[in-house]
Amino acid sequence: MRALIAITCLVLVLWCGVAAAASLEIPLPTLVGAWPAGTGRYVDLDLGLAPDSVVGVSVRWAGSSTVGLGHGDGVERPADWFAWPGELLLTLSDTGGLQAIGSMACGDGAFRATTPIGLLPPRTWDFLEDGHCSLLCEMSAGYAIGGVMVIAPSATLTEVTLIVEVRASTPVSPDTWGAIKARYR
Repeated sequence: MRALIAITCLVLVLWCGVAAAASLEIPLPTLVGAWPAGTGRYVDLDLGLAPDSVVGVSVRWAGSSTVGLGHGDGVERPADWFAWPGELLLTLSDTGGLQAIGSMACGDGAFRATTPIGLLPPRTWDFLEDGHCSLLCEMSAGYAIGGVMVIAPSATLTEVTLIVEVRASTPVSPDTWGAIKARYR
């Protein structure tokens, strides 16, 4: 009786497949290069599969950045020079509009960081379950109240990789019932 139950369970597992967690790393070479403030690039993203569910998304980026230069207006901010901040933004959207956003502040020098992409409430990762979305990467000059930007911040990206944590069914093996029985004889 135990053998029959064991074989039945094995057949169900092989026939139905098993949902397994996986981490998809998707390089985005079209985003590599120089990024002056105020620039953006769109990418149509294809995960290469339609996952059962998406657990989370993050972006790994590497490169270097330079802060800009600003001058106070003498009213809201003293009339002194100051470093003008920059920020890299990555947004995911579909036909329903903007769904998720992630960002990284840019200082002076080299960087290598992985930052999470956060969902905009009340969104869920369901929009990625068909395996497609649009991605927008932007270099933004931050805002400084009472400041006048003289030199804009910039960045040069040497690597941009989207990391998508998914649960996907494992493929069903093509074994026949006779091949499965033969394993246990």
